[in-house]
Amino acid sequence: MRSLALFTLCLTASCSSDSPAPDALARDLAPGDSAGERRATDLGATHDGKVADAPIGKPDQSGPPPSCPPKPLGAGDHALTIDFGGKTRDYDLHIPKAVKAGVAAPLVLDFHGFTSDKVQQRWLSGFLHESDARGFIVAHPNGYGAARSWNAGAFCCGQAVAEKLDDVGLAKAIVQQIAGKVCVDAKRVYATGISNGGMLSHRLACEASSVFAAVAPVAGRIDIPIASCAPGRPVSVIAFHGNNDELVPYLDAKNAIAHWVKVDGCTDAGSVTFSKGKSSCTTYSSCKAGTHVSFCTLDAGHISYWNGDNVTIAPLAWAFLSKFTLP
Repeated sequence: MRSLALFTLCLTASCSSDSPAPDALARDLAPGDSAGERRATDLGATHDGKVADAPIGKPDQSGPPPSCPPKPLGAGDHALTIDFGGKTRDYDLHIPKAVKAGVAAPLVLDFHGFTSDKVQQRWLSGFLHESDARGFIVAHPNGYGAARSWNAGAFCCGQAVAEKLDDVGLAKAIVQQIAGKVCVDAKRVYATGISNGGMLSHRLACEASSVFAAVAPVAGRIDIPIASCAPGRPVSVIAFHGNNDELVPYLDAKNAIAHWVKVDGCTDAGSVTFSKGKSSCTTYSSCKAGTHVSFCTLDAGHISYWNGDNVTIAPLAWAFLSKFTLP
């Protein structure tokens, strides 16, 4: 089904809650991957170019089994709220039919961009469809204020930054609340998001590495002072960025990846693990504690879910994320 979106995203350092820079974007959603798309095994692909199936609803066997709620939520969509930091926040939770009671499933938090919302992100990112296809739980939280922002660090974005909200704490609280409502594999919790939400994903890897096993930011940068991004362990990161991004410079994204390569102690020069048209991914795989860092350049502007090569981000991101668990 083809859908049409019209929304604004503002991510330059000059953005504020009372004067967002509108950049209305409207375009048909890109179709799925073509038969010519090549994915390498480092991104979870088989040799025939298809994404390999990730485990569906299977708990990590290396540690003690997680405790599951006695009466978990059933499959489907659930609109939930959480009180945090003196405010009531809301998010949507999607539980695919593949998730069975008493069997721990992975969880992905998928954050929208500045001035967007959870509803737009649900259909925009592709993670809702991927959740049903691969059997993981996905949550779409709503940002704060009229412009729906996240506090990703020094500049971005809006009221969330102006009021210095603890959105890292909020993300962790959402994970904890979800684990009380459905059986979550605590070693397989991940974050993704676009723009302001991608920046929050970076920040979660920096500051909440005990909760999030790996992250997949899209069109984002590290927005906290980069030297302060010092997680307690190496963290696997796959980032996607448009080579013609008009809001978050491509160089900012490259600098963020260079930081993760350094933090994770990667010693290799990186190799191309995905290629399609003008789009490609370079992955660093000789990193500490078995972590990987991957940077995917897409033939796209800021909203890189839409790109000239029709690369569908969610399957690539999940193929990468699902390889990693908390130690």
